[in-house]
Amino acid sequence: MEKQKKKAKKLKATDALHAAALSLRKAEVQQLRFDPLVAKAACREGLDAVSPHFGQLLQGHPAFNLEELKSLPELCDRVLIARRAVQKAEASGGSATEALSTAADWRRKLLPLAQALAEAGAVSSREVTRIFAGRGPSDMAQDVVDLVLLLGPFRPMANRLHGKEALDQAKAAGMRALQVLGVSRGETKEGREAADLRDRYGTLVWRWHDRLRATAAAVEGYRNAALLVPSLLEGRPTSEKKSSAEKSSAEEKPADD
Repeated sequence: MEKQKKKAKKLKATDALHAAALSLRKAEVQQLRFDPLVAKAACREGLDAVSPHFGQLLQGHPAFNLEELKSLPELCDRVLIARRAVQKAEASGGSATEALSTAADWRRKLLPLAQALAEAGAVSSREVTRIFAGRGPSDMAQDVVDLVLLLGPFRPMANRLHGKEALDQAKAAGMRALQVLGVSRGETKEGREAADLRDRYGTLVWRWHDRLRATAAAVEGYRNAALLVPSLLEGRPTSEKKSSAEKSSAEEKPADD
């Protein structure tokens, strides 16, 4: 029975965090700029530093929201899960390098044929010039699709030069490259939703981490707040960790007789 109560409480908290994330206006959402693992360690350290004062804060500050601050580590976990979902959505599009390489090969094969036909006046020289001027992965992939359309009336010639069903293979390669480029930018529905949720949870982490620092400043002073609650971006600087460890070591070491 006790376990069920704890589980119910956990689910309620989870739903509350999701609701808080979705309640943010689009203009308020910030793109993720921190490593959730580093941020989680920073939040845990800050909570440990401030926790002795929780009772005092709850009594003296009615607006103090302890549940928000305690939710910070879980929020960081959610950022991590959502970030992995974005990466999974990107990977589902297949290997971008392989798809772009295949499309680039077809562009190199078909462009000379289009240029020769343009010189003979068989196809639009302006269109061939536009395709030739294409730059970057997106242009390259679209060029292949455009070349297939342009060379459609000359399918037998393309087949003789580049093998049976050359234009069909080229079109498939071009479309595949465009698809992969779209997925890598998070343009699938799954990718967009995962990226939006990742950034919403990340925005809450930023806000509530600021409140944790403000809490530390209220009980330990402004100068100590940044030391007690490390940065989300960098965590505890290595030099400070080393200095703290050396200090602890010195305090534990017995004095020489």
